[in-house]
Amino acid sequence: SGYVLFHHIMGEVNGKQGSWAYVEGGMGNVSNAIARSGEDNGVEYRVNVTVKEIKTEMDKVVGVVTEDGDELRARSVISNASPEITFSKLLDLDKFNDVPTEFKKQITQLDSTSPVCKINLAVDRLPDFTSFPNEYKVDPDNNIRVPIPGPNHSGTIHLVENSKQIKDAYIDALNNIPSKR
Repeated sequence: SGYVLFHHIMGEVNGKQGSWAYVEGGMGNVSNAIARSGEDNGVEYRVNVTVKEIKTEMDKVVGVVTEDGDELRARSVISNASPEITFSKLLDLDKFNDVPTEFKKQITQLDSTSPVCKINLAVDRLPDFTSFPNEYKVDPDNNIRVPIPGPNHSGTIHLVENSKQIKDAYIDALNNIPSKR
């Protein structure tokens, strides 16, 4: 994704640019920390509840209505739905006087699908690529050759030549057929 590419270019962890870190206890701990912070500041959460509508009055968002018909009033609403669903299905943009026609048109044409799949693998040895073979050193304690991590072992490994190959494989998957590549 654009975010991941941007992180590799600009991001950092502990002062090392483009590096990655893992959240102790897993990514769910990030969500838990955000939830605790919200609760400490008066936020009320509802989980496993489907929102049917973002409620508005006089061009202002005032809460949500759930599929069960519950109306929850709020000073602000945060949507984790896609922009298209948020603006085209949950909000009735025609009720707003100042939403440009061009915005309404563009939001319905937004393609938020993604042909990207990220897989993290734990391997029992350093990968050795034919195109960029490992260098080795001898471990004096065991007297065995040990691969030396090189620049080809930092960042990510992309198994495609261009983004069209990713999209084509994604379309194949949508059609329940193995990727042609």
